[in-house]
Amino acid sequence: METEIFRHERLSLSGRFMRLLQIQGGTGIGTGTTKKDNRVTTTATSSVISLRITQYAIHRRPPYVAISYTWGSAAAGDTREIRVNGRAFRVRVNLWNLLFHLRQRGEARFLWIDALCIDQQNLEERNWHVQRMARIYDSAQKTVVWLGMPSEDRRQARGLEFVVELAAAAARARQGGGAGAGAGAGAAGGAWEVMERMEARWKNLLELCRGVYWTRTWIIQEFLRAREVEVVVGTASLEWTLFEDVVRLVREKEMERGRKGESEDMPAWMGEFMHTLPVRLTGRRISHEQSTLEELLAGFYDSKCAERRDKIYGILGIADDCGEDETTGQVRGPRPDYAKNIVEVYFEVCKYLCQKGNGSLSVQAVYLAQRALEISQADIAGYMDSLGQGEGGDGTARLEDVLKDSTCLLVPDYVNVIDEVLPGWTSIRDLRQKLELVDWSRYVGHEVKRKTSRSSTPSQRNGGGMSGGRQTEYVVSPLPPGVIENVVQAAARSEDLRHLHNYPSAKEGRVPVEYILLHKEDKRMASNPGLARPSIVIESNPALGVDPVRLGFACSDVRAGDLICQFTGVDVTLIARRVAGGHGGLKIVGRARMIGHSGLKERALHPGCRSGQGPGGGKPWSGLTLVEGEDGQRPSGNEENWMMETDPISLWEVLGMG
Repeated sequence: METEIFRHERLSLSGRFMRLLQIQGGTGIGTGTTKKDNRVTTTATSSVISLRITQYAIHRRPPYVAISYTWGSAAAGDTREIRVNGRAFRVRVNLWNLLFHLRQRGEARFLWIDALCIDQQNLEERNWHVQRMARIYDSAQKTVVWLGMPSEDRRQARGLEFVVELAAAAARARQGGGAGAGAGAGAAGGAWEVMERMEARWKNLLELCRGVYWTRTWIIQEFLRAREVEVVVGTASLEWTLFEDVVRLVREKEMERGRKGESEDMPAWMGEFMHTLPVRLTGRRISHEQSTLEELLAGFYDSKCAERRDKIYGILGIADDCGEDETTGQVRGPRPDYAKNIVEVYFEVCKYLCQKGNGSLSVQAVYLAQRALEISQADIAGYMDSLGQGEGGDGTARLEDVLKDSTCLLVPDYVNVIDEVLPGWTSIRDLRQKLELVDWSRYVGHEVKRKTSRSSTPSQRNGGGMSGGRQTEYVVSPLPPGVIENVVQAAARSEDLRHLHNYPSAKEGRVPVEYILLHKEDKRMASNPGLARPSIVIESNPALGVDPVRLGFACSDVRAGDLICQFTGVDVTLIARRVAGGHGGLKIVGRARMIGHSGLKERALHPGCRSGQGPGGGKPWSGLTLVEGEDGQRPSGNEENWMMETDPISLWEVLGMG
């Protein structure tokens, strides 16, 4: 007889009901251990796991525990059968392992698990739950974080044990270091100092902090919204407040080292630990830090999930500028909808960022959104095709109409004039020769050298004539180290320079869709038929922090007098030209790469916005320069408020994604 499959009863989406489950059965279940592919797997030797799922009115629901975990592989061989309300249901292996271990420890509380409490086949219900996910975890008594089965060497489980010991040492160190501490203070502090040096045990903790769980997008809001957190690895568990105690003390020790000016740095493994994602998330839990969508994109753009839309939907619940406004009841920011094309999700993010920026947007945030959503040329082409499937559909024309409704202002954070252009170099040798012929005195000036000449007659040598004369020589001041060599290295090594396209048909900052959808090599031919090498551009402006000079590579259509446009946190540079009319009097000419040197002070680039290979030797491309002012260093700016009208697809192209 065919097994009856469990199907969810329809859930009212009024917000008044939710599903909860309980594990049925006791703990007296045998287990077996098998080894496959160097991994130890624990399996039950008894009957199938059985659950009961029930709908509850929100005002009458029992206290419950929310589960945070990763789904794992969806391959057919990676699922197991369980029973839900007496009927068969298949779950992925990681969830099955979790249910098995919870049953083993006699878990009797009500649980909320997304794969079971949401009808994943019902698109409307999925969309509805995504908007309420943060509230679900916030309302739970506790959140259990399942990191999965322990590895064969149990390094993650040992990491949990080490946290317990570190937390105890941290407590002793605080008690010993308090007011009126006696002789025990040194011993208490010493215990922590000894544990700081236990490299092997810190590396076990690093293994715990680098697990797959921490890389997933959805766990961010689940972890941050949880009232209490218990982390479980197999049969080992940890109350996360102990981890928080360790993070607090390591931070205190780091600050103490800085105050004392100690030359000895924190051990390398502790420094690595403090930069892991669990520590970053824990810092937010400790400080109750509020975040905007833009800030969350900056912090978690590289998280992972199987569904690309979730890279945005998974952080909306903790973005304080998104969701339902408590005062007006209006929904702010993107709205979860899995029926939307991935390009539409990107458009919605850009539109919201533009609204937040009063018509202009953060290029760094857009760049990170592009990376997070992994927008590709195939996505854009597919979206355009879908627009053209209606009656008399012309996908290109309809996409252009959509883009007209999505326009925004591109306002550079830094603008400077190009002083000089060196076009037409043919080889590295030729490039060196052209750079040697530049009149660098225009940028660095001269320095004076005086030489004492020897007397030319015996009487002069004996003091009977004029004393030795002085000769004055004016020589060109030296360039800062690396100015020339960094340019040569970039020309020799960087593949990025092949893609510094010209945009001759652009209108302000908008690039035609037909051009954007060309293959990379076809773009080169279309914008640069002669395949000329990129031009060398020279800029100088001490008032903007470019003192004495900065060089770069730019599209072949660049001219002296064109403007270098750069943006906070991003290493992409655009070349613009002043034109009559338009919103800000600019038109995009093409792309460029600027090259730094030891004489420049620059604002740090966002690690997710370092595109391309740089000029060699691990150096990034040059970003915004810093200027010395009365209030210290500040970024140079765009005092004349130059701007261009652009759209999300043009931004995808000019930021180098195309």
